[in-house]
Amino acid sequence: MKKHLALFLTALLVFVMAIPAFAGAEREVDVGNVKFGIKRATKEFKPDGVIEEGEYYEIPLKDTWLSYAWNDINDEAENQAKSMEPKLYMSWDDKYVYTATVYKVSKFFNEYGTDPGSIWKAACIQNNFAPKAEDVLLAENRLEYGVSLTSDTNELVSFVWADSSDGGAIGWSPEPNVDYIVTHSNNVLTYEVRTPWEAFYDGTPKEGDVFGYCIVWAGGPDYEEYVHAQLASGCTGFGKDAFSFAQVTLEAAPVIETQPPAEEPVTTSVPTPAPQTADVFTAVVFAAVATASGAIAISKKRGK
Repeated sequence: MKKHLALFLTALLVFVMAIPAFAGAEREVDVGNVKFGIKRATKEFKPDGVIEEGEYYEIPLKDTWLSYAWNDINDEAENQAKSMEPKLYMSWDDKYVYTATVYKVSKFFNEYGTDPGSIWKAACIQNNFAPKAEDVLLAENRLEYGVSLTSDTNELVSFVWADSSDGGAIGWSPEPNVDYIVTHSNNVLTYEVRTPWEAFYDGTPKEGDVFGYCIVWAGGPDYEEYVHAQLASGCTGFGKDAFSFAQVTLEAAPVIETQPPAEEPVTTSVPTPAPQTADVFTAVVFAAVATASGAIAISKKRGK
């Protein structure tokens, strides 16, 4: 209980300090109660801008899981934050957590190639991870980083804001076209990312394990107007504490059911039964009698 209270007070303090960064914010309904499972991958990760079943599995997002934050330059900022329509896909294996996502922006803008620490103000995603110990998500082991595509130079850019595992930074940063890729078409952005367990997790992951996760979908049409939609609110706008992260459970790969091939019905031709001997004899006798009768009748006619 004391741990929860301390975490809550810390999150509240950070929230108060973070308010000036955003003029408006709306927290998710299910604060601290966002939970879902992700399945083990059955296909190899390929950062190619194509989201395949087996490489990832879709996480159905509930409206009550989403929070929003915006820089209120004009009346459209809040609407832009709430109109991104994000879709999320995830999976895992022994080495990585895999994340893919798609969302739309009002205008594709990111001119922070020379200032990667500021990509959170533009079109990018922010991934946040934290391990779970007993009933508490460990904020001190939090990993927070962003990946993006610049709109002016078409360059893949990333930045790590927090990096600690077991109390010490490991110095990991995502490599473009290897650990992540971002593609853009008609203001729709697609991201594929893999995150090594060792960057935030102690030990080898297994089915049933739980970790904390938060993702921010960022956008905005210029330098001043930036908007965020979030899965859980522990990333930005309400402070950066794992207390509010989604709790993600590792699940087995899905069982692929295969139907046996349908058996074609066996058809056998039924032979016409051969006439019995008695029937043949009767038919022959009947024919003979009929012939004889005809012959007698003809003889009588001729005798007249």
